[in-house]
Amino acid sequence: METAILRERLRVLKRDKTFVPFTFITKDGRRFDVDRPWHFAMGASLVVVARPQVANESFRAEEVAAIEVHQPAA
Repeated sequence: METAILRERLRVLKRDKTFVPFTFITKDGRRFDVDRPWHFAMGASLVVVARPQVANESFRAEEVAAIEVHQPAA
């Protein structure tokens, strides 16, 4: 996914009035769930996912293949 597009998509997801959980899917198939808006950050070229009770993960923005947005809890 192009970095500029990824940045804009993440900005919208993070700042939306009602946060909706999503999953980063990397080109090599790894999946990183984001359950809260403060559980991820993106720098110039790096994405960091804070995962409660396990080690944080980081990867290059260019490694993101897709973002899978989940349905909000009913």
